[in-house]
Amino acid sequence: ISTGIATNQLSTTSGTYRLKVSDHAVKYGQQYTAWDDLLKKIYDGDAVKIVCLGDSITFGEGVTAGVEDYPTRLKEILDVAYRNNNVTIVNKGVGGNTTFNMIDRFATDVIAENPDGVILMAGMNDIKTSFIPPEIYGANIEDLFRLCFDNNYALLSLDITPRWRTNNDGYQWQDQYRNALRGVVKSFNVRFVDLFEKLSNLSNSKNGFATTDITYDGV
Repeated sequence: ISTGIATNQLSTTSGTYRLKVSDHAVKYGQQYTAWDDLLKKIYDGDAVKIVCLGDSITFGEGVTAGVEDYPTRLKEILDVAYRNNNVTIVNKGVGGNTTFNMIDRFATDVIAENPDGVILMAGMNDIKTSFIPPEIYGANIEDLFRLCFDNNYALLSLDITPRWRTNNDGYQWQDQYRNALRGVVKSFNVRFVDLFEKLSNLSNSKNGFATTDITYDGV
């Protein structure tokens, strides 16, 4: 995803919601390199704590908690790749959470942990459970970004993962939410991982994976 200067507009009932990277450049201009700086600390052997904030996908619904959830696997990968056993990964995924819930528990689940960095994955329940409008979802993502930056946390934003349950309401609007997320990512110039594309490509038949190899419930 491009992280250059851009202006994005989202229509809301109260008018146009504008995001300008220039509005944030003075305060948040170093966010794109902040995650790289965090990785350098890990490489140098420093003690680093990362909070993974999210919903049931982060928690590890359907897999063995503390063994197969992505925060646990991430810890294992970082230990091997960087030969640093001083990295702490805290799983703060809560099933059913929307962006509103994550804002509400940010103080107790993130600030109280005093982390160096945050990995944020949010949006699936905004789409499929609460049907929070995309523009409100985008505003909530901006609030979560600001909470991270104002507390000097390096931030890595993860895309909304694919939905393979086409019988469920909400999947057909997923691109609107992904576009809202990308707009805020561009605006704040943060590191971003396109999980949607990576998982969609992984589930291609030519790669030998079926969707059931990736998800037990289609989410």
